Amino acid sequence: MQLQSCSRMKVYVASFILGGLILADLAVAQSVPSQATAFLAPGTFRLTVTERDLSLDAYEASLATILTEIEQRTKIPIVMMSSAVDERITIHLSQIPLDKALKQLAPNVAIATAKGPNAPPHRIAKVYVLPKGQSQLTQLDERPAAGPFQFTFDPSQY
Repeated sequence: MQLQSCSRMKVYVASFILGGLILADLAVAQSVPSQATAFLAPGTFRLTVTERDLSLDAYEASLATILTEIEQRTKIPIVMMSSAVDERITIHLSQIPLDKALKQLAPNVAIATAKGPNAPPHRIAKVYVLPKGQSQLTQLDERPAAGPFQFTFDPSQY
């Protein structure tokens, strides 16, 4: 009987030690940057954009610079209304749909979608990066950019 309880005690001690080692390894793994970003210099990023997906490895890179590059490559207008884009981010995204990737990059993003047969494959017409605390666009934010004012007068109507 004592032999059986002694072997049980050994199993419990071994399980406890093994569990501690596993938890320690997990803690070390979380503090080390991912392998994808480990080869990047601070402040740099690697971006791949297809019609529908986005892959990004960034290491302490400027969010504003990343968003500007996405805007140039996709031809989707990105309106930055927030100082949150001044932050630096470290992130790894691998072939994420464009809309989901944008939402992971900036927490307060509103995406205006394109409709109709001539809409692009990604269906995104415009992206707004909103100020902190704002979760959706107001009607004033959605107004088109003002062009030059034109006044016409038709004397025959008066």
